[in-house]
Amino acid sequence: VAPNGVFVGARHAMREGMVARITYQGPIRAPIAQGQRIAKLVVEAPGVPAREYPLVAGRRVGGANWFAQAWVGLMRTFGGGAP
Repeated sequence: VAPNGVFVGARHAMREGMVARITYQGPIRAPIAQGQRIAKLVVEAPGVPAREYPLVAGRRVGGANWFAQAWVGLMRTFGGGAP
């Protein structure tokens, strides 16, 4: 989530070419503390410099137990589409 509000104002002509993307160094591994900075929102529009907004974890995310870690490992090994 954005720790502060995000407001991007632009003329109509600029909004047509506006692009917003989230960038991060991944994978993001648990545990993650609430409020920990984990990514940034980058907003780009034609003719203006890109704007960046920090994104933080909205809540705490604990680590997985041994069974969940083993399951993810198996799914990755056998192509099961694990996160």
